[in-house]
Amino acid sequence: MRPIILFDIDHTLINNRKLAPLIGRHLLMKFKILGRKIFNGDWEGFRTAFKPELYALGYLILGSAEEFSKRKGVLERGFFKPHFFRDSVFSDAVPTLKYLKDKAILGIFSQGPRSFQISKLTFSGLEKFFEKRYIFVFPPFKATRTKEVLDKLPSKKVYFVDDREDVARVLLNHKVKVFTINRDNDSPSPAGSIKVSSLEDLKKFF
Repeated sequence: MRPIILFDIDHTLINNRKLAPLIGRHLLMKFKILGRKIFNGDWEGFRTAFKPELYALGYLILGSAEEFSKRKGVLERGFFKPHFFRDSVFSDAVPTLKYLKDKAILGIFSQGPRSFQISKLTFSGLEKFFEKRYIFVFPPFKATRTKEVLDKLPSKKVYFVDDREDVARVLLNHKVKVFTINRDNDSPSPAGSIKVSSLEDLKKFF
């Protein structure tokens, strides 16, 4: 059985410090347009212009895979613009995932709104690297669900890749291998974890 590697999304695969401003600027520009339409009494234009954002907000709150497939085109016209997500992928992510996909089963261990986290994978183009049945997204604090995840995995060789020290500490209590990604080399890693400064460093272990 091949090993299983579960990746975090935010600050591990996708640079949220880059993604958030891209979405923020889009929304600011959109709200300026909407404000002008309201001021001019153009309510039909307001509804048309705001439709993608309404779908996006609804999807974030109530979204499902079926709803996503139906509304993908509309979502792309709102703040789910694919290039926002593609441009926010760390440069070391795709080469590393391509290499590891032949060596291991790749999955996700993330926290946050499930619909938004899955959308990050879809619109960034990273979704193709991961086995859908091993994509786990939980509300914070995800590390409390570690045993539940491990019970669903067929392999005893399980590795986690995460940027958060507090998450890594909890994972280590479950006797799994943990890589802590620290690109800025500005914080210590928990004893027992393997500190890496780039995802490319993972290639040395597989």
